[in-house]
Amino acid sequence: MIIPALNEESTVGEVIRSFPRDIHGRSVLVLVVDNGSTDRTAAVAAECGAEVIFEWRRGKGHAIRRGLESVDAEVYVFIDADGTYLPREVNSIIYPILDGAADMVIGSRIDGLMEEGSMTRLNRIGNRLINCLFKVTFKSEVGDVLSGYRAASGKSLHEIVLMSSHFEIETEMTVEFLLHDLRVVEVPITYCRRIGGPSKLRPFRDGMRILRSALFLVMNTRPLFFFSLMSLSLFAASLVLAGLLLSRTTLFGDFPPLGLFLLSCVLAAVGTVTFLSGLIGELIVTTRRRLEYLVKRQIRHHAVN
Repeated sequence: MIIPALNEESTVGEVIRSFPRDIHGRSVLVLVVDNGSTDRTAAVAAECGAEVIFEWRRGKGHAIRRGLESVDAEVYVFIDADGTYLPREVNSIIYPILDGAADMVIGSRIDGLMEEGSMTRLNRIGNRLINCLFKVTFKSEVGDVLSGYRAASGKSLHEIVLMSSHFEIETEMTVEFLLHDLRVVEVPITYCRRIGGPSKLRPFRDGMRILRSALFLVMNTRPLFFFSLMSLSLFAASLVLAGLLLSRTTLFGDFPPLGLFLLSCVLAAVGTVTFLSGLIGELIVTTRRRLEYLVKRQIRHHAVN
């Protein structure tokens, strides 16, 4: 159980104590990654029986990656230290992995029970935006890509690379699993109102960071889709402008302003270049995936022999 924590002394103890120490005959290690707390978070975690390590680079992504680097496990469970998720629901989170039905399980707040006041209206809007973008882009049925309560098999985590530093780590993890054709399922969970100190999530700053990360992941993984949308937008603007100039010429007999005519041509040219960039990017991404596949197949072949 990897628990990234920053100044959560009032809630981290209850989160740790609520975890079972044995699940389906497997021992449980609770690992708290203190992310530079200035209160007694680390001391409380240690008193409650957790193993505590430190990651001084601020950011949830840094803390989670530090935890993954620190211990080998059959299954990793990720949960926040603020008490908004219920440790007692861990069995439903990890059972599909132990049963061989999934490589990663996401605890869905959307499909589950959300306490009143657990998520602000602004956060709900941001969540819907990110989830809609994710569904359209990756043609996935995952409905709560930002959930902080999830589990993944150790074997599958060895096949992906995580680079995010902050709250966008959950989005990156989901994208990586889908791109590597790993099985991702969702189970409904309970999302509780925060009872500790103020949330570390800053809606505008972290929302923009998550959105920027999501757009970068789209551009990096589905470049033709990303650049085609940009290209279509540019072509549409060019056609609208050309239509207005043509109608003005037809109706009034005026010669279209040279500046607007040139702008229409520039938009069309940039749209063409953008589309070609998408084609080149798609070729690069496809080649990279084939190389990754060949390398993995070669590694498995040597392991068997």
